Amino acid sequence: MAFPVLALPKIEMLFADGSRAWLYQVGTDWLIRSVDHLGESLSVDLREMVAGIEADINEAAEHDRAGIIFFELRRRFKTACAFFQAVQDLQPASQRLVA
Repeated sequence: MAFPVLALPKIEMLFADGSRAWLYQVGTDWLIRSVDHLGESLSVDLREMVAGIEADINEAAEHDRAGIIFFELRRRFKTACAFFQAVQDLQPASQRLVA
């Protein structure tokens, strides 16, 4: 029995301060990503973070989509810390850690 290998695109984000984050595609939607932060895997819909990104992605050639995501997130967030905070802020209240 052979199992299919899913080669879903991942994007290595390099922010202005040199910090990094990996965004892993979830399913076939280019804009649903998961990130690992502090031992936790968080899912995020990039439509909620970047206004108009869905139209940009839909109009772009497939080989340009990762670049659109990279540059839009890099423009919006200067550090991985700021990006991770925004991702955490979008998590449902039931999944947030209470300090």
